[in-house]
Parts: sequence; C-alpha cells; structure tokens
Amino acid sequence: MVFYVAFLRGVNVFGTWVKMEDIRKRLMSAGLQDVQTYIQSGNIFFTSPDKDEHALQDKISKEITKLAGKEIHVAVFPRVELHVLLSANPFQKTNAKPEDKKSIIFLMKEPKHAKLPLRTPESDVEIFYYRNRIALGISRKRNGKFTYPTALVESKWSVPATTRFWHTFENMLNEVP
Repeated sequence: MVFYVAFLRGVNVFGTWVKMEDIRKRLMSAGLQDVQTYIQSGNIFFTSPDKDEHALQDKISKEITKLAGKEIHVAVFPRVELHVLLSANPFQKTNAKPEDKKSIIFLMKEPKHAKLPLRTPESDVEIFYYRNRIALGISRKRNGKFTYPTALVESKWSVPATTRFWHTFENMLNEVP
C-alpha cells in the first residue's frame, strides 16, 4: 500500500462547493482506502495499492467531477515524497522575508518547458524551485495585495496547477496521521 495525498483544484472556492465528507465517501466507494480530508480546500489523504499516480489522478478527478458538476483537476503525490520536500525546506535558502507568502504549487502534469527562475514582470511572484510536478514560489506584497502564483505557472508552463501556502502544507503533513 502506498500513502498518497491528492490536491484538488477549484473545490470550495469560486462557487464550486462540495462537502469534504461527500468526497471522502465517494472516494471510499471508488476503492480508495483510509480516505481523510484536511480542511475544506481539497486536500485528501488516502492509501492505495496502485502505484500509478496519473491513473489515480484520473480516477479521483472523474469521481469528484461527478459530485461538483464541473471538471475538477487533481494532483496526486506519494506522501513520503512530500515529507522529503518538507524536511528539506527549500525556503531557508531564499531571500524570502517574514511578510512574504511562501507557496507550494502542485502541477497536474509535467510541463514541457519549466525554466527557472520564473517571475512576473513586477517581480511580485517568483518561482524558484521545480521538481517532479512541484514548484515553490514567493509572493511579495504589491499595492497592498499578494498575487497568487498559480496563474503565472499555468500561463507560462501551460499546465493546470493548484497552490497551497507553505504553512498550510506544513500543518497538513504534520497533523494528519
């Protein structure tokens, strides 16, 4: 059995509301095991004997799309891979200030060209790390607001993605058994 984490894009934001309990039940009935959700923004822990992450992404996407009534993109990663990244904490090697937003961006597929660093013209978002469908970025306040890095990654690398703040990612991996 492999312990996985799935990250949903666009669930319980922008008018697409699905109860996490409904998602949990749906995925259990679809054959996933030990399904747990974390907060309402589409973070799912589960186990499966299947070692094909892309097949699991497709399976979860189809099930949740039925619940949501619109296509939901999903990124699936082995939990151990995420723990390795968390332990390495690549943000320690950056010039991020305490007030900057640190983000982890999960891509649904490999981009054809992922050149780094990737920055907005205003340099308020910088993607400084990319490996195995995971990017890390820093957002700096501009005109009193932060820009979310998802749009930059999707537009420049032409792949769907979903983003979590690093502190949420850290809490999630540390809190869910």
